[in-house]
Amino acid sequence: MPISKATPKFRVVHKLLLGFAGIALFAGFGLGITSIVMTKSMLENQADDSLVSVCESARDILELAGSREAALDRLAKIRIGSTGYVYVLDNEGRYLLSSGRSRDGENIRNAKDADGRLFIQEMLEKHDGTIVYPWQNQGEPSPRLKKAVYRTTPNGNSLVGAGVYLDELYAPAYSFARALLLILGIVV
Repeated sequence: MPISKATPKFRVVHKLLLGFAGIALFAGFGLGITSIVMTKSMLENQADDSLVSVCESARDILELAGSREAALDRLAKIRIGSTGYVYVLDNEGRYLLSSGRSRDGENIRNAKDADGRLFIQEMLEKHDGTIVYPWQNQGEPSPRLKKAVYRTTPNGNSLVGAGVYLDELYAPAYSFARALLLILGIVV
């Protein structure tokens, strides 16, 4: 018997089945999105914890090293993501260790982020913490958000920081979320 001539009872059952299938599909999609958001958040938290660990380990290396210069040379080799690095400032805001050691000795106390905030002064005043700020290097078309974790050495003579752009820090979380969204899109 053709569907168009089906009994009203069959049409009601057919509509109910389609409705339940739609609800199940919507619920599955919602659960998938929730899982992606939770996993992305967990991966971001792990990345944040790793940045803290790098900073605190760098502080310990600096503090425990027999030779300050040897410790700085060792710390100069650390990379976080593609462009992130460990740096060390004295209490006046002078680089003891800069990226690639290219700016060692330069005073950056009055450096401003892309919004004009004196973020180095803020770090030196707070001694320990985490800061997110917009940063734009020369030649870049627009600012990118950068995150830094910083700690003052126990003797109070230096501030050790570990900084990286957020897109580099969270790249694994973003890649994972994109892959799951792609898979979810194919399944749906």
